[in-house]
Amino acid sequence: MPHNVVLVDHNGGGAISRVGADETAFPHREWTYNFRSAILVPALVAGMLAPAVSQARGHSPLVVARPPTAHSAVRALAPAAATPTPPTTTTTTATATVDTPATAQPTSSLTPAATTTVLPTTTVTPTATGCAAPYLHTSGSHIVNACGTPVRLQAVNWYGFDSNDFVAAGLHYWSYKTIVHRIKTLGFNALRIPFSNEMVERDPVVSTLGSICHQDSCVPVPGTTTTPLTGSFLLAAISDTVRSNSDLYGLDALHVLKQIVDYAGRQGLYVILDDHRSEAAWGPQEDGLWYTSTDCTGAAPYTCYAPQSWLNDWQTVGSLLATDPYVTGMDVRNEPHWVNPTVPGGPARWRPSSCAAYVHYAHWGSCGGVQDNPSTDWPQAAAQAGDELLGINASWLIIVEGGSTYPQSDGTFSQDGWGENLQGVASDPITLSVPGRLVYSPHDYANYDKDDTVTDMYNAWTRNFGFLAVPGYPFSAPLWVGEFGTCADRNTCIMDGTPGPPYGNGDKYGWWFNTFRFYEENQCLMDTTTNSQACPAGSSPSYMGGPLSWAYWPVNGTFSDAWSYAQARWRNCYGNREGWGVADGDWDAPSAPLVLQSLFSGPSSNPAATLAVATPPSSPWPTGACVSYSNAPVPTPTASATPTPCPEADDDGDIKGKHDRKAHFHFDDDEGCEQDNGDTDHESNHFDATDRRGTPPIARAAAASRSTPPT
Repeated sequence: MPHNVVLVDHNGGGAISRVGADETAFPHREWTYNFRSAILVPALVAGMLAPAVSQARGHSPLVVARPPTAHSAVRALAPAAATPTPPTTTTTTATATVDTPATAQPTSSLTPAATTTVLPTTTVTPTATGCAAPYLHTSGSHIVNACGTPVRLQAVNWYGFDSNDFVAAGLHYWSYKTIVHRIKTLGFNALRIPFSNEMVERDPVVSTLGSICHQDSCVPVPGTTTTPLTGSFLLAAISDTVRSNSDLYGLDALHVLKQIVDYAGRQGLYVILDDHRSEAAWGPQEDGLWYTSTDCTGAAPYTCYAPQSWLNDWQTVGSLLATDPYVTGMDVRNEPHWVNPTVPGGPARWRPSSCAAYVHYAHWGSCGGVQDNPSTDWPQAAAQAGDELLGINASWLIIVEGGSTYPQSDGTFSQDGWGENLQGVASDPITLSVPGRLVYSPHDYANYDKDDTVTDMYNAWTRNFGFLAVPGYPFSAPLWVGEFGTCADRNTCIMDGTPGPPYGNGDKYGWWFNTFRFYEENQCLMDTTTNSQACPAGSSPSYMGGPLSWAYWPVNGTFSDAWSYAQARWRNCYGNREGWGVADGDWDAPSAPLVLQSLFSGPSSNPAATLAVATPPSSPWPTGACVSYSNAPVPTPTASATPTPCPEADDDGDIKGKHDRKAHFHFDDDEGCEQDNGDTDHESNHFDATDRRGTPPIARAAAASRSTPPT
């Protein structure tokens, strides 16, 4: 896996009685009616969606919360080392071969290759009463239910609570109940919900929010230039003729979150909450840490977040949901990553050159005898947060993501995706105060690997995280790929049997995504560029012990409001199409049915044949046009960020380098380039941020008062 790249191109058992009464009143129908591909009609074909349906959970007595205890943060402290070599792999019959330029035929004559495609594992629903307990735990490298039956989490991310809206996206179009039903109908059995620390601490009443503003810059209602977008607009459910969001009016953001969590749980979805970032904005935290400054003394409210603030906010969220049977787990922080803010760009910004540099920013464990830095040691912080959450409810899964770099055996440091690298677990594992609760969660996107061969990609995934899922090691643990996804504007984003340059002329995003799906399904795959077989971590026939759990990013059909700290302006105006979303721009149909086919029927062993008959993606834009930034009402800001020059781009507009798709660098036809400014504590970026949801001067006269809930 080459590490000379920094890129991101854009910022998801039990009884039938678990289905709530509302399930019957409002049958799942909306998105199923929009499927045009025969392979996806009806949406609840038993063979395709059995994994999701079989994992609905049953009612059980509420868990009694116990008082928080001092964190144990017990860890095995050992020198940093390269990932141990997994057992030697052997050939297997579960092998697929993808097309190459030499073997491709006209699409009209192609038929699926006669190779084995392993479908997602179907888990038998236990009949014993005790199996209906809502909480999950771990056993070896598996997530299991109360009876010890493996449960595969097949989740989708639904963002918005992490944004400047302080509420899940899409509620302007539909009620949260309708969206939850659609998520369930499409086959997902779990939901990952990101939130920001600012949302927790600010906790506004969503329905009474005034103009959506930050740093005196306001977002207009789509299609207008001066009408301010307000909280009542966010909850309007304008397309929903059956349900409304009336029960959300008057609730603060945390209780809106709880309302959605509870409803999703009643419909049989496992719910995982994700502390996505500190300030309300877009993407992972710019400094790669779980705080913005170690000392926030004298800082204005909601402008600075110390390590203790992060822990306090988890206490707030945990206490709110302490006896809630619908919360399955807590993802303690999204995508920690190493970044040197003193370097403006290039590999040196994202990859350390020494152990001293490695421990100075977000990292995993010790390095080469250099004294560790507890303030930037991610596993120490994760263990502390995990133990404090288990002190509130000992039944929650604690989900810990990886880092972005790790010292290698040859003395160099890797450069991987944010949250992807879990190599440090082998020598520096996390031990929580309650056993059987820890799940590791890598993230991966095409930008990390899209220029690689199948063998390169498999080797990188095995090195970075796959080895953890191999049963029988002291460090063996369940893996849940908490984020992965692809563009949905063309079907070749989802699968392409021909690699991209330099190995072929295929769509490198589809080449990566289909290959990653084979790895997630625990399958071997023939690498036609080397004429050799690549297999997952471990040994034949079990390899990683079974298919991996995952959470696709995202379900969202449109963007939330999202402030860009680099440019001191809005990154996405409200309602702009989410090009990676499962939902289309109106949130009423799948954006690309082929994504769902890949997720629930498995990857394609013959992408050319699959593409020839696949339903094309929906049209690229929602009904309401998004007003451009230049037309948005923008009062004079109190300060301006210093812009950073755009990095050099390659032939297809990607930035030369390798990095996360959701933050830092983004090219857009009408937006130009965005880049973070590298401030570790972001104090220079906050300006006058004390009134983010207030009414700036030009909008005060038009600020919305409390709106009347819809009927």
